Amino acid sequence: MEIAPEARCAAHPDTAADAICARCGDLVCGACLGPGDADTRVCAACRERLGLDRIAWEQAVGGWASRWWRTTRGVLFASVPTFSAATPGSPGRALGYLATVMLTVALVATLMNVLTFSSRVGLVALPAALPIFAFVLVAQAAHVLTRTLVFHAAVHVLGGRGLLRSVWGSAYAHAPLLFYALVSVFAPLSSNGVVVAVLVLCTELWLFGELLIVAQHVHGLSGGRALLAGAAPWLVLVTLVSASCLSGLALGAP
Repeated sequence: MEIAPEARCAAHPDTAADAICARCGDLVCGACLGPGDADTRVCAACRERLGLDRIAWEQAVGGWASRWWRTTRGVLFASVPTFSAATPGSPGRALGYLATVMLTVALVATLMNVLTFSSRVGLVALPAALPIFAFVLVAQAAHVLTRTLVFHAAVHVLGGRGLLRSVWGSAYAHAPLLFYALVSVFAPLSSNGVVVAVLVLCTELWLFGELLIVAQHVHGLSGGRALLAGAAPWLVLVTLVSASCLSGLALGAP
């Protein structure tokens, strides 16, 4: 569509219009448009209305499955551009996304445990499904809560930007928990546990990397401080696990 030379921007009447918002059709100047190709760019008002400056899960564009997939893909495989470009939004929405991740892991773990037990005893172990599901869900919640609290404590000491940003960023940064679903699948198939151990280690290192990026791009910490904030939860969890193992060995010693 051709724009008349005398056309003016709807938001800036003193400025000549040189584009059309792809969403509402208003005449706008180049400064009003967000990033993107000419046929998909929208004006600032539409971007705010649709939440296009927020992470995909919080946008008003597309179905929930599409938004979930775009968010998960962005966090896992394009963390820096995802967190640096997104305006921190509602912690409640972020926790909703985290709940879907945890439920997915719990469902897969429950299914694999029930199938494995059923194949070994020759009976369908459906009564065990609910306790297993509850246990996996509670274990994940404890894991996430501990990691988030330690992360925020480190961020707070190092000059971060508040608890709500920590909750928001940490909720999305826990997308790598989905790899624990793979752990549940490979655990019954692995004879020596090496595959499972590698998957767990990779998942924990991935989580460390995600929190490092959150500390840097959501809290605005410098590289060194972000590294410390991201490493703090990992070091605390390793210490707790090590202490638990040593205590068990000590109690079992003659």
